[in-house]
Amino acid sequence: MRSDINLTDTSMHRSIVVRRAAVLLALGSLASSASAQQPTAEQPAASPSSAQQPSQRPPARPLGQAIATSDPMGAISAVRQLPGGRVLVNDPARRRVVMLDSNMKLIKVVADTTPMTQNAYGARGGGLLPWHGDSTLFLDPASLSMLVLDGNGEIKRVMAAPRPDDVFSLVGGALGFPGFDAKGRLVYRATGLNFNRRGFGGGGGGGGGFQPPTFPDSTPLVRFDLATRKLDTVARIKVAAPRILFTENEGRRQISLTVNPMPEVDDWAVLPDGTIAIVRKDYHIDYIDADGKKTASSRIPYDWQRLTDSAKSAVIDSVR
Repeated sequence: MRSDINLTDTSMHRSIVVRRAAVLLALGSLASSASAQQPTAEQPAASPSSAQQPSQRPPARPLGQAIATSDPMGAISAVRQLPGGRVLVNDPARRRVVMLDSNMKLIKVVADTTPMTQNAYGARGGGLLPWHGDSTLFLDPASLSMLVLDGNGEIKRVMAAPRPDDVFSLVGGALGFPGFDAKGRLVYRATGLNFNRRGFGGGGGGGGGFQPPTFPDSTPLVRFDLATRKLDTVARIKVAAPRILFTENEGRRQISLTVNPMPEVDDWAVLPDGTIAIVRKDYHIDYIDADGKKTASSRIPYDWQRLTDSAKSAVIDSVR
């Protein structure tokens, strides 16, 4: 079991790096395309290399001085805005959810691991999902449940999570941030991690022994109806697929992980109106509405850059 957890944690850490790089690259390309001038008869189209000049990059926008500061927290994985300037903050490091006012001062502890909130925060880091109106869902992976919080941070009822295997896909982070479509269905990325457990040891002709988990190179985006408990696949996205090698020699077991440092992957998000946006690896965006209607943006032109041997060595050294 410890090997399974370590593999999942390692994979999620690698996925966070890949996901952030893909999003930054896609946003930079979108901004560059929007700022470029359209070609006319008097003005020839810019060459691909000129479109990649640093001057075409979006300008920096400073955030300005902070006007309110909260007490120190262990970590912040999600923030849920509420009426009146209040916010719910999920702190998975300290395993608690707190409500702050507009001045970032503590109003109440909504969930933690003490009897004060009936131990509402489980043994693992949870997730916050905005729901109907000012309601919020708090996902507890340990109990495979979702707590329904009202606008005052009170626990009103408890619902079962969609599927046990997908529970970690709902906390946000490496696998994306879930959301709801226009019909109220929960949209998230399925885990895709396949554990083939045949037990340790084995022998004989049955193919026994521990089989390492496999990572597919694509995974489904799914929609889950909380009322009917029905789930359907919306689309498939390209994901990083590390390879795991398990060896056993003289009673010693070793697991190694091989990761492509520059994978070609897709990314996704749920827009404010519930539309699903998928940023494809070739720099175009697929849109899927709640009725399943699909539209696509035009592909953003980009200039292929040759990866020299020295650049390959630098990339390999950076991930060691």
